Amino acid sequence: MARPRRSATNPPLPADMNQMAHAMEAMAATVRQSLDMIQQQQAANQAAAAAQAAAATASTAPPPEYHGLSEFRKNDPPQFTGVDGPDAVELWIREIEKIFLTMGCAEERKVLYATYMLTGDAEMWWHGARAMLEARGEVITWAVFRSSFLGKFFPSHVRAAKEREFLNLMQGNSSVYEYAIQFERLYRFYSHPTSEEWRCQRFSDGLRTDIKRILIPLRITEFADLVDQATIIESLNAEDVGGVGKAPSSRAASSYGNGSKGAKKGPYNRSLRQQQSRPSQSRGSAGISPGANRDCYFWISA
Repeated sequence: MARPRRSATNPPLPADMNQMAHAMEAMAATVRQSLDMIQQQQAANQAAAAAQAAAATASTAPPPEYHGLSEFRKNDPPQFTGVDGPDAVELWIREIEKIFLTMGCAEERKVLYATYMLTGDAEMWWHGARAMLEARGEVITWAVFRSSFLGKFFPSHVRAAKEREFLNLMQGNSSVYEYAIQFERLYRFYSHPTSEEWRCQRFSDGLRTDIKRILIPLRITEFADLVDQATIIESLNAEDVGGVGKAPSSRAASSYGNGSKGAKKGPYNRSLRQQQSRPSQSRGSAGISPGANRDCYFWISA
């Protein structure tokens, strides 16, 4: 009798074996899920730690304004006390704005840096002025601060008085150099638009008659040249009367011509001693002595 042939396929697993396989797959999935959760928690903890470290660093590091203030102070800005008069007011504003320009200061930090340099009466004034501006809801820009500052320490009636002083300025008994220094000091308070020619005319009008009547026909329209020429004429006039009168300093004869922008170099830029030592004909002659350089000199009889 023939035996039955075996099936080529594996026999089906018992029911308990199937259950065991499903349980192992479920366990593996649970383990994988747990590992993912652990990794996510570790990443979250690392991110939180990094954020805390960044916050701690930010709380201890100085703000950007501090670095800007340090750079501002390296330029040696002047302090302002509020008791030194209008000259000091103009000078302080110019120096502070020059530093702003040099360091490329941001507009929103100018008031912070400038008011840091206020001391004494000026500092007390700013505490009150700032409170009033903030109470009105006004944004305190540099233009607003500048206007309030000048209104307090250089009011319009003081500026008007300085303008009148400039317009009435005369040389009097001063030397040309001293007159020019005072002229320049008051000229910056003059608020109306002017030209170089007007400036020269105003300076000439204030000169003494003995200098002016020689200088005006020359029609000089460069201020530096005008001052140098007036200084030379003053020296020659002093020699004519035996040295009586104020003789100009050597600095007066050269400081304007050498330091002015665009000033032409010529015989008036040399020192007074060099010019007077050049050979020339007697006064009243318009010629040039033989052998002399061909620079043009004006000799007009007093």
